[in-house]
Amino acid sequence: MIPKVEMLRYQSLSRYEKKSFSRRGVSPVDLNDLLAAYGIPREDDQKRTVLLVRLAHEDRVYGILMALIRMGLSAGSEETELLGELADEIAFGLHVLETQTKNVRNEMRLSASEERYFKIINGSADGILIVDEAGLIRFVNPAAEKILGRKMERLINQPFGLPVVAGESVELDLVGVDGKMAIAEMRVSEIEHEGRKASLAMLRDITLHKQTQADLKEALTKLGRAMMATIGVVTMTVEARDPYTAGHQRRVADLSRAIAREMGNSEQIVEGIYLAGLIHDIGKIAVPSEILTKPARLSKTEFELIKTHCQAGYDILKEVEFPWPVAGIALQHHERIDGSGYPRGIKADEILPEAKIVAVADVVEAMAMDRPYRPAMGLEAALKEIVDYKGVRYDITVVEACLKIFEESSFQFNRS
Repeated sequence: MIPKVEMLRYQSLSRYEKKSFSRRGVSPVDLNDLLAAYGIPREDDQKRTVLLVRLAHEDRVYGILMALIRMGLSAGSEETELLGELADEIAFGLHVLETQTKNVRNEMRLSASEERYFKIINGSADGILIVDEAGLIRFVNPAAEKILGRKMERLINQPFGLPVVAGESVELDLVGVDGKMAIAEMRVSEIEHEGRKASLAMLRDITLHKQTQADLKEALTKLGRAMMATIGVVTMTVEARDPYTAGHQRRVADLSRAIAREMGNSEQIVEGIYLAGLIHDIGKIAVPSEILTKPARLSKTEFELIKTHCQAGYDILKEVEFPWPVAGIALQHHERIDGSGYPRGIKADEILPEAKIVAVADVVEAMAMDRPYRPAMGLEAALKEIVDYKGVRYDITVVEACLKIFEESSFQFNRS
């Protein structure tokens, strides 16, 4: 069998060498015939013999050994046998040399691989530990020393002292020898170390990350307080122009929040609905106060002017980057699911779910409390309104949630 890497050289050989490649034993060939096969002219007519024998070990063929018999001499069976044995010895030597060369190369590759591996391990920003089945630390990298606050000499062969469960991620509160606190995230996987089962623990220092999270949370809390304080000022400004509706927005916000919670919304959505309720009538700041406080029923023209407060509120709020659709809620809180509302007369799914909640809360509060042009109609009349038009003007789910909080949760408006 001729290896592929030697095929090109094999193709350039004469038929005599090719024959020797394919058979065992010694092949005698006339020298002048061999030269002629390569196109080399004969130098004389004297007959000289070349003995050809392949160099092979097992299935590996290394080449051909050629032996030129001196002129006038011949090779007997003893000589050819000796040449065959010599060829076997050479082939075996080549085999040994090739095997050793491969082993050396493999060892060099393994050594280089191990060197790269240890460079990666020791250069990792994550702490890496190997813990054996007895819970003793068998290896730590420099990052693990730093995270644990202890030198390698004080860690190797010492109990790890922490629960090691493969596949789990846990947070650890650590205290170094210098008393410095740290928080680390640990992930564990099963490995084999020195022929035995062990655990590979990866430690990542998340102290700074946790501190950043805490700082961000505190900043957001402060920002939220500042935003609510600003909204409170705006609310009081609007209500100062319309004393009859003082507290209206706060009561709508309270009822909207209760309805949203009863419907199972997340606290984040509930918070957005409450905030929108606090400023849903902010657009009234653009309506003349004499119309807002008129003690008689409004004319058609005056009512059309009142209806502009939805668009005015949207125009004020649309540039503010709230994490909720506050501007859209202010715009749509007088829309009705049958399209009979204003300012755009949109229907059903065109209306924001949050706006449907504020719409019901706004109607109930407006009817239950005093208005400039009439005394309060009472809570019973307000609830009858939303029941009579449930599924027509008002969303069914919202109405049912509103009724439930008044009937079962004893919700009451704050009249202050």
